[in-house]
Amino acid sequence: MEASTNKSREQLESRHILIEHPQANEDFVSSIKEKMKDISSSETIFMVPEKLRTGNEKVYIPDKVSIGPLHHGISTLTAMEDHKWRYLYALLSRKPNLEGILDGCVKALRELEQRARKCYAKEFDQLTADQFVEMMLVDGCFIIELLCKYVVKGLRCRNDPIFTTPGMLLSIRNMLPCDEEVVNEKISQEGNHLLDLISHFYLPSYPREQVKQSGSSEVIECAKMLQEAGIRFRKVTAKSVLDIMFFDGVIEIPPLKIYRFSEVLFANLIALEQHNCDMQYVTSYAFLMSALIRSDKDARLLRRHRILISNEYKDIKDVYESFQKYKWEEVNVKDLYYAGLFEQINDQYRRRNWSAWLGNLKHKLCHS
Repeated sequence: MEASTNKSREQLESRHILIEHPQANEDFVSSIKEKMKDISSSETIFMVPEKLRTGNEKVYIPDKVSIGPLHHGISTLTAMEDHKWRYLYALLSRKPNLEGILDGCVKALRELEQRARKCYAKEFDQLTADQFVEMMLVDGCFIIELLCKYVVKGLRCRNDPIFTTPGMLLSIRNMLPCDEEVVNEKISQEGNHLLDLISHFYLPSYPREQVKQSGSSEVIECAKMLQEAGIRFRKVTAKSVLDIMFFDGVIEIPPLKIYRFSEVLFANLIALEQHNCDMQYVTSYAFLMSALIRSDKDARLLRRHRILISNEYKDIKDVYESFQKYKWEEVNVKDLYYAGLFEQINDQYRRRNWSAWLGNLKHKLCHS
């Protein structure tokens, strides 16, 4: 009987222990959840390193519209603020009960405010909580409405200056170097911010070529020198503009359309990869193209093969110069994606040069 009583008491105590601390357990779980959120949202948006920005500020500073707090309130960008508010109204007023929708948006953004602030390496104490939430609302809805108007032309107003003023709107479609099927696949992926989302479109579609000999991946010669050694160039259709291959003495390169904003886009993608990318795909691609294009002769050669398409640049010298503006002495190329490709091309180049030298020597000896 006594044993039975003790067993019942232990069961009661056990139940008591389970029932006694439900709130403590919930608080503990909640704290772990918040830590995970903090880590996942910590510092994904950085300032461009000073060494890259100096002397080249124009490619990193917006000249028409600011998105987010980094350039918020700059006097040269205030002209677009009224347009952003109009886009906000156009988006939220498509359904009835505008005030209710607006209230829901503000409540949702208030919950995200601190998480959004932690995404930036810089603090913005000058912006109050209300100002920060308002900025997120206006900028976020502006982007959504801009994309809606871009896709559905019927949503545009006849005299919308964003679409009617030359140079006001960079072609969103031209930023995405792939077909519609790939666009739909990539756009469904999550991104930390707009630039991160765009970077998803600049990924190779196949594994990198492995380096066979450590330290053998020297920089390749320019396009003209490679051609003179008997190495040919061929334009190919590929899933990604980064899908460059070397096979049987031929460098196969997908066509690259050069626009006036291409320099800005690539410079910012390179800056992004300096901070938070394990593999520097765009940095490696720009480094390769800069190696190939070292003069207007190189640019002309690749344009003749339809590898470079530059309708906006009338002077081929402008195309060449756009590839020579990257500060490679300041860029940290940690892991060159094309190292194996460089090794293959250099090996072929040396063998072909040796064969040519040997042939010339034999020719001279036979005629001496």
